[in-house]
Amino acid sequence: MAEALLGFVLENLSFLLQNELSTMFGIKSKAEKLSTTLGLIQAVLEDAEQKQVTDRSIKIWLQQLKDAVYVLDDILDECSIESSRLRGSINPKNLIFRRDIGNRLKEITRRLDDLADSKNKFLLREGITIRESSIEVPEWRQTSSFIAEPKVFGRQDDQDKIVEFLLTQARDSDSLSIYPIVGLGGVGKTTLTQLVYNDVRVTGNFNAKIWVCVSEVFSVKRILCSIIESITSQKCDSLHLDAIQLKAQDLLQGKRYFLVLDDVWNKTQELESGLSQEKWNKLKSVLFCGSRGSSILVSTRDEDVAEIVRTCQTYHLSGLPENECWLLFKQYAFGHDKEERAELVAIGKEIVKKCGGLPLAAQALGGLMRSRSGEKEWLEVKESRIWALAHENTILPALRKNLEVEDVGSMIWNELCQKSFFQDIKIDEYSGDISFKMHDLVHDLAQSIMGQECVVLENKNMASLSKSTHHISFHDASHLSVDKSALKKVESLRTIFELNCDRF
Repeated sequence: MAEALLGFVLENLSFLLQNELSTMFGIKSKAEKLSTTLGLIQAVLEDAEQKQVTDRSIKIWLQQLKDAVYVLDDILDECSIESSRLRGSINPKNLIFRRDIGNRLKEITRRLDDLADSKNKFLLREGITIRESSIEVPEWRQTSSFIAEPKVFGRQDDQDKIVEFLLTQARDSDSLSIYPIVGLGGVGKTTLTQLVYNDVRVTGNFNAKIWVCVSEVFSVKRILCSIIESITSQKCDSLHLDAIQLKAQDLLQGKRYFLVLDDVWNKTQELESGLSQEKWNKLKSVLFCGSRGSSILVSTRDEDVAEIVRTCQTYHLSGLPENECWLLFKQYAFGHDKEERAELVAIGKEIVKKCGGLPLAAQALGGLMRSRSGEKEWLEVKESRIWALAHENTILPALRKNLEVEDVGSMIWNELCQKSFFQDIKIDEYSGDISFKMHDLVHDLAQSIMGQECVVLENKNMASLSKSTHHISFHDASHLSVDKSALKKVESLRTIFELNCDRF
């Protein structure tokens, strides 16, 4: 949450600098210094967000950061409003505002500088190094040999070609066959690899099959441990690479094995933990021990990875044919319980044409359209200007729609309802208003995450307000006795909302 908030404020600060509003108010140097400080803090936020769960001091630091950033956001809003009102005119009010804004920016800069300095004691890491610090693949990136899709469209021909290679050319080879599959992100490399891995023809041809999800961190030790665990069904506990290498080699010796290395990334300046020639040589030296016909399938979006690993010609995976892409889109957009209205089908087929044959795009858009029943909503997606962004990777326009806030809110609402986050949902037949409840445990979880940021205001808890309170709600204004001294503690109030409990 802090990361999203900080990113939003940095955009506003950049706007202030680019439009010379900072020069108008005489705060250009302060704004530039703030931008630098926030950039330094932003670099470690991903690490801080993860570590706050077990480190209370980091949780407090993040709360202090959010408090300060909320105040800065208020200041930037005031600058924007004041610039529109004054329109660059020089008058006493303008001079007073410039002095006031300058003083407030000086104070908030001091607070953020202190926070930037104090982050060092937490040993927070920057950016990609967070992933480098662990050889574990984040759960959301992990793949497995199990096919998750209820039905796979348009890949039978690709599957047959790769299986044929494994059963003929690779089977007759005296050396280890390493066959890379290269394609765009979202084109279906993992799904195709799963189809090959589970093909009965492949299963009958090999003594052992092993699936390893590699992802961004190419760790020789982790890959070898995964091979050992796959074959023995036992945890690989050895801490020494030499022992792990010997164990893996002993288990593979004399076996015709089939190994999948899924989602391999190349080492770059931005991704130090990716595959390098040195790492590959170290792994390959262990793997050259199987019997004749042993094969490795490597899926990657990077041609450089294919060049490093391949002993055979690279298999380039292209997008789905348009008719197959439509069947995939339709499966997610209509499912088994939604009417396939002719007008929506026609629009849907036009949307699919813009997906470029990418299954992930068709799947994501189909899932998006499932929650939309109106022809107007489907046309908005079809005619969105984001499709015209030619410089984008072809998958991005399909996944990064230019949605209205209400659309995003509606999508989130529907998803939370489906996951039982909300319960006892009622719709008023006259007004159309929706009411709902949350389970006690879910409510307690939300409260524990938000802490003092969100407060339901009652007389008994007025004293609990602090400068970290940013959202206040109350049940009935007529029965509310406001303690002004308590409200003065609140430094940056974002919302105040009256709850209507009559409908519950």
